[in-house]
Amino acid sequence: MYEDSIIIFTSDHGCHFRTRNREYKRSCHEAAIRIPLITKGIGFNGGKIVKELVSLIDILPTLLKATGIEIPNENVGRILKVIEDIGESDLFAERKIGELLCLWIHGLKIGLAGSQNGFGMKLGSFLIEVICYLLV
Repeated sequence: MYEDSIIIFTSDHGCHFRTRNREYKRSCHEAAIRIPLITKGIGFNGGKIVKELVSLIDILPTLLKATGIEIPNENVGRILKVIEDIGESDLFAERKIGELLCLWIHGLKIGLAGSQNGFGMKLGSFLIEVICYLLV
């Protein structure tokens, strides 16, 4: 049975304990988006770290594909084995909550947020704070 199984280990990233002001899990900082995801079994070669970002929504199509079950058209996840084989995608994460927008694209993490302390650029009647992280 072990030889015919796929094992997936993952975890929630837990609470921030206000380490990033009041952002908690709603930011695009490392502590908010990086969680463990380890796969073992049919179709997965061991000992490889994939730098491509994935999401928990990628687990369902991965398991369906591995078991030969048709993946519904409504599925928004990607197959992890395909991600491992082809590498980086154009855009991984985009999230909008109120006045917060974060993008992760080509090794850059870009965040736009309503300015909390009055600093930022004027955009219409809003002040926008731009945060850019080089991840490569």
